[in-house]
Amino acid sequence: MGRRNAGIAHDSGARIEQAGDPQSVYDAPRNLRVARFFGSPSMNLIRDVHATLGCGEAIVGIRPEQLHLDPAGPLSGTVARFESAGADAYAYVATDLGEIVARVPVDAALARGSTAAFRFDRARVRRYDPITEEPIP
Repeated sequence: MGRRNAGIAHDSGARIEQAGDPQSVYDAPRNLRVARFFGSPSMNLIRDVHATLGCGEAIVGIRPEQLHLDPAGPLSGTVARFESAGADAYAYVATDLGEIVARVPVDAALARGSTAAFRFDRARVRRYDPITEEPIP
């Protein structure tokens, strides 16, 4: 069986933004347009101009499954919505840096209005320039 390729096309001019196998595109979106498009729910894109998260001044991209409940985590906020999706659940959380979505265990059962905090592996975070929308090495 051959490898499947996924092409992400930009709406204006039908320019191919990134091509590759789906997992590679998902893991390393080439720019913010691809990051916004690929994945459901899509990547959390957090404008962190004050380097609050310890990742430098950038738009920080974190996938929902990369966020882990941790009372001492650096990213916290108020649960706006909790959706059970079978084996997984999604918590939509309003933070000082904007709304995020995190994949959490179903039994977490976070109540609307409660506080939730998350940790994440900085090595897996994607960083993008807020002006060019291109990755920052």
